[in-house]
Amino acid sequence: MTIFLLVYASVTLAVWTVITAVCIYGWQRTRHLMDVGRPRAGEPPLPRVSIVVTAQNEERQAERALRSLIGLNYPNYEVVYVNDRSDDRTGEIADRLSAEDGRIKPLHVSTLPNGWFGKNYAAYRGAQVANGEVLLFTDGDVVFAPDALAYGVRHLRRAKLDHLCVGPLLPVSGALLQACMIVFAFTTIVVARLWKVQDPHSSAYFGIGPYNMFRTGAYHAIGGHRRIRLRPDEDIKLGKLVKQCGRRSDCVIGISLVSFEWYPSLRHFIRGGDKNISAALEYRVWPAVGITVALLGLLVAPFPLAPVVGGWPAILFAACAGVCWTVAVAGARTGRYPWWTGLLFPVGILVITYMMWRSTIITTTRGVSWGGPAIPLSELRSNRV
Repeated sequence: MTIFLLVYASVTLAVWTVITAVCIYGWQRTRHLMDVGRPRAGEPPLPRVSIVVTAQNEERQAERALRSLIGLNYPNYEVVYVNDRSDDRTGEIADRLSAEDGRIKPLHVSTLPNGWFGKNYAAYRGAQVANGEVLLFTDGDVVFAPDALAYGVRHLRRAKLDHLCVGPLLPVSGALLQACMIVFAFTTIVVARLWKVQDPHSSAYFGIGPYNMFRTGAYHAIGGHRRIRLRPDEDIKLGKLVKQCGRRSDCVIGISLVSFEWYPSLRHFIRGGDKNISAALEYRVWPAVGITVALLGLLVAPFPLAPVVGGWPAILFAACAGVCWTVAVAGARTGRYPWWTGLLFPVGILVITYMMWRSTIITTTRGVSWGGPAIPLSELRSNRV
């Protein structure tokens, strides 16, 4: 048993060391929009941009988010605000602010065709009426700093990109939800290889709903939202289509320029995962089994094992926990959360594991409901990218 624990602890520490190295390397290699999008003298005028906002029942954040768009430091843009069948004051707020500023163009969607998720159809409708050379898709509760649009368009044009996604600040309340955000950011950097998205020879791809920017011609060439009409992970799959079609993409960090309250509480976060996590696994069960074994066996187990086993295994497991907590605390500081929320990292992993199985079971038995009637699993699988 001692030999088994020693080998187990050694392998676990090796895995943690590699993961940490990849995470640090990936974070350092993923560029910041504030660095790559700064203005330069002598550049040509910026192109016209259509900002397509999809919103359903966003009255709590709608006015603040829309006013941040009105306040952008950008010379030529429109805001196509798609009110997706809201039953609160979202549409009313858009109409009122449109009367104040003609750049806001409300579009009210009253019905959802068969074979579409609501948000995807709203984005599709917005893109149909947009007239900018560049499209920026965002959500109705995203807050932009004044320079967020100009910095993004500059980078898109300078790097000759067809697609640019920007990682926002995720301000959330509650220590456990903050720990889950740290886990999410940690795994995203490592698994999605964000620093490789810019490499045209790499298969790495990504997309981010709050800030998904396209050259208009490229968006239509890849099929737009019609190609992913039944994908609840539509933002990421648009990024995949870009790379599949041989076009250029990039993913940068924009926590100083874009802010997005992803979920207001842990309960909303867990329920929000119902539609997304199984889709990320392509609605297959076996990846969930493998991920569970890896998460619990390699990332969580060192914490309870370190105090109960003796000798070198205990030291190695304690080293694993120390490495984990160091990375997680650094992630907390980057996300502008209290440093000690990083100590809840292993609990956050348990929450994410629970969410994965909850999503798998619900999707398998009931399908996915997102802004409309539930879509059965067989139909979801047919819209594979």
